[in-house]
Amino acid sequence: MEDAIAELQGKIDGGDGSVRAMIYRIRGDGEKVYLSQVPAELFSLDTVRDQYGGGEYAVSVSVRGRRGIPPRSWRVRVEAPPGWVPPEERGRPADPVPAPAAEPAVSAVLEQLARDRDRSDRILESLLSSLRPPDPAAQMQSMLSMVQALQVLAPPAPLAPPATLDGLALTERVLEMARTLEIGRASCRERV
Repeated sequence: MEDAIAELQGKIDGGDGSVRAMIYRIRGDGEKVYLSQVPAELFSLDTVRDQYGGGEYAVSVSVRGRRGIPPRSWRVRVEAPPGWVPPEERGRPADPVPAPAAEPAVSAVLEQLARDRDRSDRILESLLSSLRPPDPAAQMQSMLSMVQALQVLAPPAPLAPPATLDGLALTERVLEMARTLEIGRASCRERV
């Protein structure tokens, strides 16, 4: 592999272009999953092992910026080093180790500390939830529930005797109610 990389680098002879190694993980179903691209001079199987662990990989080395130079590809199998941990899990706190049996006074202090930590976590969660923006759908549902509860509690309003309106006054009244209804719909759409 190193010879092929050196050969491709020799083909650019200091001209425009760069030799790049593209690394893919080969899944059990044979599908290639892109992992990264590095300058070929920095590529090594040790880097693949340390960065991505054990498994089957495809490596494609090609010249970028120059046409007519075909890429070279290999399939390689890499064994993970003992105790290898994926990068995304590095630096995470380890699982807590159970404490050895201690004296009753020490146990009482440890229990109190655990309760205080739980209480602090609840207070912190409460503070964080108050900082989150309100959920508009939940607010609308809450308002609807309150209105329905008030409708059940409130006695029905007495019906007003029909007013005698002439045709023009009646038309103006209907138009006013339609405008009010349209304004109400528009404000509801803005909230949702």
